[in-house]
Amino acid sequence: MAKDRIIASLSIGATSVMMLIVRRFADGKWEYINELTANTELAEDLDDGDAMSAAAMTRTVAAIRDMYMIAQEEGVDRLIIAGCSAIRKASNLTDFLDLCREALNLSYVEILNPEEEAALSFLGVTNDLKESGAVLQLDLGGCVTRIVLGTANKTEAVHLLPFGYLNLTHRYYLDHFLFFLKHFTFTRYIEKEMLPYRANLLEWIQENKPTVIVSGAIISSFVGMNLNKIVTERTEVHDATGTAQEVWRQYKRIARTFPSLRAQIVGVERDRVRMIPGALLILNTMLKLLKQEKFRITASGLRSGLIKRYEVMEATEQTVASLTQEGFY
Repeated sequence: MAKDRIIASLSIGATSVMMLIVRRFADGKWEYINELTANTELAEDLDDGDAMSAAAMTRTVAAIRDMYMIAQEEGVDRLIIAGCSAIRKASNLTDFLDLCREALNLSYVEILNPEEEAALSFLGVTNDLKESGAVLQLDLGGCVTRIVLGTANKTEAVHLLPFGYLNLTHRYYLDHFLFFLKHFTFTRYIEKEMLPYRANLLEWIQENKPTVIVSGAIISSFVGMNLNKIVTERTEVHDATGTAQEVWRQYKRIARTFPSLRAQIVGVERDRVRMIPGALLILNTMLKLLKQEKFRITASGLRSGLIKRYEVMEATEQTVASLTQEGFY
């Protein structure tokens, strides 16, 4: 007989460690208990084949340890831990996993590939979507930006763009003054990377008229800037709405502020302030290229998708491989 359980999922990402804790009732419904985020910038200055810095690994393991202890205090029955694709090609990934095992006695940490991460994020985004129909997800990551097309819990196509707000911030010095030439060069780069996909995306959008959903840890600062307050509750972010005009306005607002004063803008999360201009500029450029004005914001994503996948695997005794083959995600 099914029973209530407390399940948590923890993701180790390019910029942050995040954990979602939910109570799953016997009837299959969820109650969100807690969400935690620690900004650790594990993939700072990390390109393919590079090594993660010792300081970044130490920060990240400490954050995982703290969240692991909180999960125990919350009475979690099952903790799912996954490393995001941004760290997959780090030359010292094995060393990092060894640190995790030594600090937490973890026997296994799943390292997702880019397609798995995108599909699981889409699964989480659509898990509590009330309406049916097509969905276009714009997922703002630290090192990768994802465009995912699909309906309900099914992905139709995944486009992985080789840039994110973390690596582009370092490449274009977006945490400094943002002059017109820098903005122009930045947007032209994104246009070039999207060129192979844009025509097909516009055709799909025209045919399906999807709900546009924007996800990513950095999006809570956009919501806070719009509301003129620091958002602390999931309900303040989840199902909020935005427009391309608002994204552009908030980008100009932070870009025109002296860098050392940007953290004083109400709504900006201080530990993410360096990355906010890049994230807003990426989102603004993508919305413009895809000719989209309105979008919805979700607080769900990868961690919700990990829990949903675990539920299905547990209920059907299927493996990750079999679910992938069946097109579940």
